[in-house]
Amino acid sequence: MHIFCSLVECNLTFCIFQLIGSLKSKIDFISSVVVMIILAFGLFFFVIFTLFQIHSETVHLAKLTSNVVSSNPEWLKSVMNYTEEQLKDPKIDGYVDQVNIL
Repeated sequence: MHIFCSLVECNLTFCIFQLIGSLKSKIDFISSVVVMIILAFGLFFFVIFTLFQIHSETVHLAKLTSNVVSSNPEWLKSVMNYTEEQLKDPKIDGYVDQVNIL
């Protein structure tokens, strides 16, 4: 079936029915393509949204950590002093045992 027909062999009504029949035969293909395009756009926007959320949460976590550290700098110094000697040794089994005893 041809979508376009010559003016000699058909009139306008026949061409319209022929066009509708051609579209009906390809409706499965057209609907599949439309659904795939919608899914692709949905996936794209979901990935963009997720990346922005991860970035936002990371920035928030960095700000929160800097606020905690800056609000009590003595706490950070005591942690660094407590773990400094034990963490220089690449074998931290002794450090883990000390923590488990506490």
